[in-house]
Amino acid sequence: MVLVPVVRRAATVGALVWLVLALGGLGQALLVSAVVPDLDLLGRMFLGAAGVGASLALPVGALGGLASGLRQVAEDRAWLGLRSLGVGGRALLPPVVAFLGGVAALWLGVTHVGEPLARAALRDARIAAAVRVVPVEGRVVALGGWAAAVEHGVLHFAGGEWRGKAASWEIRPALTGVVVELRDGELQGLDGASRARFAALEMPISLGGTGGKVHASERTTPDLRRQLAVSAALGRDAYERWILWKRTLLPLCFLSIGLAVPPLALRLRWPLLALVGAPVGLVWGAVRVGDQWVAGVGLAPVACGVVAVAVGWLLYAWRGWRDA
Repeated sequence: MVLVPVVRRAATVGALVWLVLALGGLGQALLVSAVVPDLDLLGRMFLGAAGVGASLALPVGALGGLASGLRQVAEDRAWLGLRSLGVGGRALLPPVVAFLGGVAALWLGVTHVGEPLARAALRDARIAAAVRVVPVEGRVVALGGWAAAVEHGVLHFAGGEWRGKAASWEIRPALTGVVVELRDGELQGLDGASRARFAALEMPISLGGTGGKVHASERTTPDLRRQLAVSAALGRDAYERWILWKRTLLPLCFLSIGLAVPPLALRLRWPLLALVGAPVGLVWGAVRVGDQWVAGVGLAPVACGVVAVAVGWLLYAWRGWRDA
């Protein structure tokens, strides 16, 4: 019965957070896109941004709904009535654990599969928009670090350390950007020291934010495990393994943070934003520190540091609660 207002409020908070994150992600994608996408690509971008936003909306919505619902129970004096019947805080644990466990299981699916697929879909939609870029007479268009314009039917372009012109061209999609196929043209170094003519030339262009390769966050866990074998051989697998660990570590930390909500919501008069924001901010800060230290310190120490922050918050919340 206690969970009825919790689930209702969690759905409301989660939906609001999800919408804000989806719109924010869409806006960011549009800012780095080569052109304003057509409606079909705009819809694909929004769905991708919504999928990425779900990874944060789920835990924040659950924590916000739990804190808000329990606070309402206290304000309606329902908690006082339960206490008069001898019901303590530990009696809340079974339904709260069931609620948090369901959300954590769903979040695990999102972090390991859903969010990476959404990030990849968002990248693919941006690439599809870039492919539709059409250089026209007298107007400069930009693709990543490449700019081009048409003058008297000839394409003039510049990118990196080169500039040139071509009689004809075609833009094709690639994994992390596009490939511009140029024909019958001339290439010149920006320093003027190098010059060459070509019958056909392919120029790979990475879109902004891709770095020219598929980011680990855009790979589902099975795909990332396969990529780790390659990265390990090159000696650069520490950060990718940390991303893989975080996909399980964060839902586990969520359980610890969630179990700290009942005593804080029922005994303290903190604003709900502080009840949720304080532990989330602490864990987020520990994760960001881990991002910087993992290469030098190792996976286990930074993971233990993140877990210690979440468990420490749980111990702080329950210590000294007389209604426990």
